[in-house]
Amino acid sequence: MLIEIRNPAAPEQIVATFNETPLGALDDCVARAGLAQAGWAAIPQPERGALVANFVDALEARAEDIAMSITKEMGKPLAEARGEVAKAVGESRVCIGRASAPIGDVFPSQIPGTVAYSTRRPRGVILGINPWNFPFSTPMRKAIPSLVYGNAIILKPASLTPGAIVLMAEIAAEVLPADLVQSAIGGGALGQALAEHIGIDAISFTGSVEVGKRVAIAAAGHLAEVSLELGGKNPAILHDATDLEPVLDEIMASAFAVCGQRCTAVSRVVVNRTLEAQVVAGLSKSAKAMQPKNGASDG
Repeated sequence: MLIEIRNPAAPEQIVATFNETPLGALDDCVARAGLAQAGWAAIPQPERGALVANFVDALEARAEDIAMSITKEMGKPLAEARGEVAKAVGESRVCIGRASAPIGDVFPSQIPGTVAYSTRRPRGVILGINPWNFPFSTPMRKAIPSLVYGNAIILKPASLTPGAIVLMAEIAAEVLPADLVQSAIGGGALGQALAEHIGIDAISFTGSVEVGKRVAIAAAGHLAEVSLELGGKNPAILHDATDLEPVLDEIMASAFAVCGQRCTAVSRVVVNRTLEAQVVAGLSKSAKAMQPKNGASDG
């Protein structure tokens, strides 16, 4: 089945088309990831880190393509999309720097002449289920640590914004072992089937509380470890201020970036009553002055 992606600023415009991943293909997808992971885990971790660094370099070389895909599919201004890509690349390099860090601890032993130690091993095949609002930085936060520590990863994008993850998987196929990074495109049924798949060893989910509960239940069915990053509710607390203007500017930026559709957005302001009228007037004035437009027109 072909999925059509439309520009949210101009819904009549089809900006991309993608083939939906058939449910019947998931067994093969997961099996190939498992085979790739076994070989990848055998590579010494510092060497894996160097290979992942090459992957990040290749992604950075395509930064403009990735940013434009983000803007066309989910609508954020191009400047914000470029910032998302740049931040994700920077975070990834910090993570890669951990590739040479210790992977265990040494403890005193009760047996003379010996020590006890722990070591960490790869989980296996990771499933990353991603949201639409940060279609590149969120999957990068799932993929790069997974790869550095010896795992394979299957990335499922939100069905509205698959482009960035598709590019990630294509670039990974050019510079990393085959099938180590794969994309699986589709809606809730696909995500459910992957979460329930016995070949998935761990799941990282970012999205709504409702869907997160379903993912947790699916993971419990085969004892896969699960990490859930769900919604947030963030107040700004304003008790006193001698200069309100910069404070209100910060509140507006937090509340309306990504149109407020992010878990870290300020969604309420708790304010001293002596400032209430000024705060309401200032925020109202700024909100009325905002003009939504096509994100691609913002350089």
